[in-house]
Amino acid sequence: MNEKKVVGRNVIVALGTICVILAVGLIGTIMSYTSMMGEKDNTVASLISQIQILQDNVTNLQNQMTHMQILLKNLNDIINLNETDTAKISWFNAWTTPDETKLNITATIVNYNNIPAEKVSLIIKVLFYNNTIERSTNYTIDIERLDTGDWYSLQKTIDVPEGEGWHFSVDFTLYVDGVEIDHQSFGCY
Repeated sequence: MNEKKVVGRNVIVALGTICVILAVGLIGTIMSYTSMMGEKDNTVASLISQIQILQDNVTNLQNQMTHMQILLKNLNDIINLNETDTAKISWFNAWTTPDETKLNITATIVNYNNIPAEKVSLIIKVLFYNNTIERSTNYTIDIERLDTGDWYSLQKTIDVPEGEGWHFSVDFTLYVDGVEIDHQSFGCY
């Protein structure tokens, strides 16, 4: 029976040793998995942070793109304006003759742009007025085309209404292809 006790004791010691080894292995495995879970949580948090930074970068780039599109639209508007802004009234004047019976009007239109101006019209509105009366007259000068660097000079003489004390103003409005391009005024008050 002693042998049985020794064998039983050896079995118990062996089983105890195995249990201790298994317990230590289990604890080591749990600690290893806990450490890996902590690293995984840190990795996930880092990746979430990187995603947020990238999303912020995408938002900033989208905002920059929106601003650039607005800038491009504004620049295109300026280019389109310049394309229609082909001619200008470069010089204008109006004066009465010494006896104040005639009004001399002169204007020069020049195409400064690098494209021809089509269907050019100059509307001249002359207003005579004194203390009690106003009289208005309109004149339209049509020019089919002004090529780059071309100019058109107008000289017109009209009658001043009879009587004394007349003042005048002259408005020059330039249209290219039906769009108002320039407006100038001259007056003697």
